[in-house]
Amino acid sequence: MKIGVLSDIHDNINNLNVAVEILKKRGIEVVFVLGDLICPNVAKILGDNFSGYCIRGNNDGDIVGIQTKLGKNIKFFPNTYAIVEFENKSFFMTHYDDLASTVNPSHFDFVFYGHNHTKFSKNINDCLILNPGEIGHMRNKPSFAIVDLDTKEYEFIDL
Repeated sequence: MKIGVLSDIHDNINNLNVAVEILKKRGIEVVFVLGDLICPNVAKILGDNFSGYCIRGNNDGDIVGIQTKLGKNIKFFPNTYAIVEFENKSFFMTHYDDLASTVNPSHFDFVFYGHNHTKFSKNINDCLILNPGEIGHMRNKPSFAIVDLDTKEYEFIDL
């Protein structure tokens, strides 16, 4: 199974719509969203198109609005991190790079984080540590990732 991993959308609806179109064409139905959606309108686009998980970012203000617009298909975590079991795999997800760096990778199959807007990947002890970059186009070229849960292969998609 392949999933989409997105972060730091920062209200960039245009880039998000491009990413959604690519994910849909690739047959991706599940996303992990790593915070900084910013507004509920972004959450609605995600909730209308995917199932999955979303963690709160440091710029996500209207938490109730975001959680409501994500709907029932995307579970929202209002905390700084979440531990998720999905498809017999364990995930540590957070918005914060500094928090991700403290995680013992031997306890998880995947560690996903965002916040610094910079694509990153590394495999440690059979754990894929990944930052998909940013959708928002604030610091770097907009990007997200597609991850194969079985092989742990991934692809960064530049927008």
